[in-house]
Amino acid sequence: MQKNKLILSADQTKSLSKTQAKFNSLVAKIEELKAKKVEFETTIKEVEIKYHKQILPLALEARNATIKMTVAFDDAYEQYKLTTSEREAISRFIVGNCQDFLEGENMLDEAQALVLKDLYEKHEGSTFEEDKAGESEGMADLFEQIFGVKIDPNKIEDEDYLKDVHQEFKDKMGFKEPKERKKTKKQLEAAAKEKEAEDKMKKDARGIYTQLAKLLHPDTEQDEVLREQKSELMKRVTNAYSENDLYELLQIQLEVEQMDSDSLANVSDDLMSSYIKVLQKQVGEIEVEINYKLRQNPIVQQFFTYTDKFSDSKFKKSLKEIKEGNEMVRQQSLACNTQASFKEFAKQLSREYKQMDKYGGFGGFDFFGM
Repeated sequence: MQKNKLILSADQTKSLSKTQAKFNSLVAKIEELKAKKVEFETTIKEVEIKYHKQILPLALEARNATIKMTVAFDDAYEQYKLTTSEREAISRFIVGNCQDFLEGENMLDEAQALVLKDLYEKHEGSTFEEDKAGESEGMADLFEQIFGVKIDPNKIEDEDYLKDVHQEFKDKMGFKEPKERKKTKKQLEAAAKEKEAEDKMKKDARGIYTQLAKLLHPDTEQDEVLREQKSELMKRVTNAYSENDLYELLQIQLEVEQMDSDSLANVSDDLMSSYIKVLQKQVGEIEVEINYKLRQNPIVQQFFTYTDKFSDSKFKKSLKEIKEGNEMVRQQSLACNTQASFKEFAKQLSREYKQMDKYGGFGGFDFFGM
């Protein structure tokens, strides 16, 4: 692997200072994190493509088949003679299917949503919207009973609104933010010094940017190939400066030979300390992006290991489960073919619901021996 030119080397007459060694460790850390981020993003994109080709079509097939089956169950419910308990079980089954799709993010089209809402209202005796509003009102009432603060049921999923309600509760209860301790003379001096170093670093970064911008402005280049190269470099410079990416700015300086490793090694300790502060911030920002952006991607949550590696076994397992689910829906749909099979399905379903209500669990009966 080629050595990063930003890494400072000790010469024969002088070893690296602690500040230079710290600079080296941060440069190496950023290089490692940037490489990991690129590799992680590339793998996620590859898995997303694989997901859209192999799993999503099956998931959509399952959705459509389940909706079709739910409609068929409603037709059989009207066509066949059933006992009261059997009818209640089938209605509950239909309502459950409708609820799953209407509450989930299943990319229903308008026609499908309308069909499911009609079936829900028919078998539940109330509209889906009314029941959702009722749930929200119940949560709002519970919140008021516990905390003594009224909330708008229609905004119960609005995070900004709930933050305001939380602040209202704190004010009502007399909670106050702890008073900030008065800083000592030493702390004030340290803060002033840090502010001075930060201002200096911003000025230095601006100086690097200005220097590179003058050198790389494409309008000053007559050669078409060189103009294109400068244009691409200028994009990198502008992006790095806007994101306070000192690492990238220094890298570009090395690339265009406006600075070499020796001149970087000879910068003052104060400037090197300023560099270190900015690089430390960069390390934190890249780590946050990996931890709270990339790792929260649903694809990563479902198909990656805790070490951020794609798990082919998890992907194959998900694929298998969807295929098995599709087959189960196909088999369940066969229950609608005759009154005898539909009644038997309804009887077993009724027993399962009774068990679930009694013990709080669904046994998952296997009507077709699957």
